[in-house]
Amino acid sequence: MVDSHLTHNILQSIGALTSLKSLILSNSSLTAPLPPKGWCGLPKLEELDLSGNALEGSIPSCFRNLTSLGLLDISSNRIEVASSFKSFANNSNQKALLIDQNILVSDPSFEPQTLNPEFQLKLLSMSNCRAKGLPNFLHYRTDLRYLDLSHNNLGGQDPSWLLQNNTRLQQFLMQGNSFKGPLQLPKHVNVNMFQVDMSGNKMQGQIPMNIGSMFPHLQILNLSRNVFEGKLRQLYLDGNNFDGEMPLIDISTLSFSALSDIDLSDNHLSVLDLSQNNFSGSVPSCISSLTIEHLHLSRNRLSGPLPHALYNISSLVALDLGQNNLTGKIPYRIANLSALRILVLRENHFEGEIPSQICQLNLLSIVDLSENKLSGHIPSCLSILMPTDKSFRTASTSYLLDASQDSQFVFPGSSYRYPGSYVEEQVLFTTKKGSYSYSGNLLEYMSGIDLSCNMLTGPIPPELGNMSELHSLNLSHNNLIGFIPSSFSKLEQIESLDLSRNKLSGIIPIQLMELNSLAVFNVSYNNLSGSIPYDKAQFATFEESSYLGNPFLCGPPKHESCSGTGLAPTTPNASSSDEESGFMDKHAFLVTFLASYPIVLTTIGVVLYINPYWQRRWFYFIEQCINPCHNFIVDNVLRRSS
Repeated sequence: MVDSHLTHNILQSIGALTSLKSLILSNSSLTAPLPPKGWCGLPKLEELDLSGNALEGSIPSCFRNLTSLGLLDISSNRIEVASSFKSFANNSNQKALLIDQNILVSDPSFEPQTLNPEFQLKLLSMSNCRAKGLPNFLHYRTDLRYLDLSHNNLGGQDPSWLLQNNTRLQQFLMQGNSFKGPLQLPKHVNVNMFQVDMSGNKMQGQIPMNIGSMFPHLQILNLSRNVFEGKLRQLYLDGNNFDGEMPLIDISTLSFSALSDIDLSDNHLSVLDLSQNNFSGSVPSCISSLTIEHLHLSRNRLSGPLPHALYNISSLVALDLGQNNLTGKIPYRIANLSALRILVLRENHFEGEIPSQICQLNLLSIVDLSENKLSGHIPSCLSILMPTDKSFRTASTSYLLDASQDSQFVFPGSSYRYPGSYVEEQVLFTTKKGSYSYSGNLLEYMSGIDLSCNMLTGPIPPELGNMSELHSLNLSHNNLIGFIPSSFSKLEQIESLDLSRNKLSGIIPIQLMELNSLAVFNVSYNNLSGSIPYDKAQFATFEESSYLGNPFLCGPPKHESCSGTGLAPTTPNASSSDEESGFMDKHAFLVTFLASYPIVLTTIGVVLYINPYWQRRWFYFIEQCINPCHNFIVDNVLRRSS
């Protein structure tokens, strides 16, 4: 009864099914606390899945009657689970317990030091449970295969004793906590371990050099966002002796200041993340021999042009080389990366024009070329990117390590395997006045173009308005001229539009008022004129800072009144041709001309009056012009008329 809409009474009445072995009620819209009776009278129940509901309260005491229960999944609820785990203490058949995204509460009436539960869990998953400490019963577990204690803000020293006690552990997930101290490995080799994730902690010291020999079948090692250090200079992983493929290398944010050589040849890498370290030199051309899909080398000190070999990696899905010192032009061969969906080259020193060949990458959803030295016009063909057909969106921006194919079931007869491992792509993208990290499903549906802080010229191509799936467009800090295209009204999904600090003229098209998703709009420091379309939809929420540096704009939220300046207000009936007819409207031009004409004549008269030299030059000029004009009139006009 998965994904159903059931009432809470089903748990009270289901007790009549005394021979029931498996009960799966996940995502069934169940609410309220678990009933204290009825459903506990199922002596043969082996699997119980109540995940993805809105259940709350504590686990009733009658739960101890489910003596045959081997797997319990109550994840993604609001159930309070006692940190003593006393509700499961007498259940010797318990093999798998999933309580993620619930509330782990202390039990002052219970002495955890005296607890030695009868069950020997193989799978324990309790991420995001607001735990205040490691459950004491873990000291007595020796047969764990899967352990997930991530995102609980647990502190203290590295729990290396868990690795030491559980020699058949396969997945060890401790990310998003506050563990500190050096990374300590078990004393004996663990041939079963394929994933260790200690990212996002406060681990320090050096990474043990024998980590590969202690975990010879390791497939995922994530130690990012810690404070590891050391004098590691060379890392050779070529021709490794791992039994399986090595699909992921992530040593981002480790700050190996002296590491200069990495050899990853003869592997089957799919994800390579070396970002936020201190690597220098050029991008190695040897990476072209890898079947890589996700390449992250951002926030290093890499320099020089991009190697031509880079464009031979036809499998590349994400390329992030941002925040380095790379130079040269963006090669036209970038069109060879036909599978590319994410391109980040921000904060480098690339120059020249944006190659039109980039438009051949019709799967691109994120393009960030900001803060370079790019020049020339914006290619109008960019409009063919981000297709409106959502069917092209697949999970290719997340990499699945399907290790579950080689792992066992949780217990005999169970339909549950140990969880596989997803490596989610993460991209830092600037939008809505801030930089945000997009990953998972958010990244799948995020699309944006950032060409800001370059030297681009020419008008904004009106064809860009055809990208109806675009969420963010940033063209600020360039030298763009012309008008704001009224075709931007077709950007139905746009949330952030930044055109500030250019040389745009004309009025703000009233058609933009149709953009109901627009949250950030900035056209400050241009040469725009006319009234601001302020009285409708999203435009009523934008502040004066969105329009600063445009002296001929009037109306709220600016303090300049359109009637006071003689500028005609923008009305919804204005045509597109009227909107884009010139630098300012005709009425404003007439007022400006009449005011400046007498000032210019007066200035000329004053200069001639006080400066004798310019008087003589002026009269000499007039004398030189009079005689030719007189002769021309006599020869060509008077004679012909006679």
